[in-house]
This record gives sequence, structure tokens and C-alpha cells, in this order.
Amino acid sequence: MWHNVFIILLPVLLCVVSIAFWRALIIQTERSAASQVDYEDEQLCMKFGFPRGTDRHNACKLDLLDLRRSDEDLIARTSLP
Repeated sequence: MWHNVFIILLPVLLCVVSIAFWRALIIQTERSAASQVDYEDEQLCMKFGFPRGTDRHNACKLDLLDLRRSDEDLIARTSLP
């Protein structure tokens, strides 16, 4: 009898654990991507001649963020379901 319970509970336990790991992996991937985008925006604004820590640099990064969001919205609106 205990053998049957173990056979049923083991796959359920493995699914619960794998879902938790999968969620953690997704969160880590999203953070990594956001960090990479922030780094690239930082470098691009510096390349355009806006020194780090200045109002113009911060405005540049905000403009790039707005541009990226606009692009994502456009892609979402025009992509096929």
C-alpha cells in the first residue's frame, strides 16, 4: 500500500519542485535581460556624449526606454495571434 502512495506522490512532488525551479529561472533570466539592456543603454548614451550621472544622460536613458516600449507595443499590435 505505501508503495502505491509513493509512486503517486513522487511525480507530484517532482512537478512542484520543477515548477519552483522553472519560475526562479524565468525571474533570473528576466533580471539578466533587463540588466543587459540597462548596460547597453548606458553605453549608448555615453557614446552619444552624455556623461554618466548628468541630467542629459538620464534623459537619454528614459528616451531609449520609451522607444523600446513603443517598439514592443507596435510589435504586439501588428503581430498575428
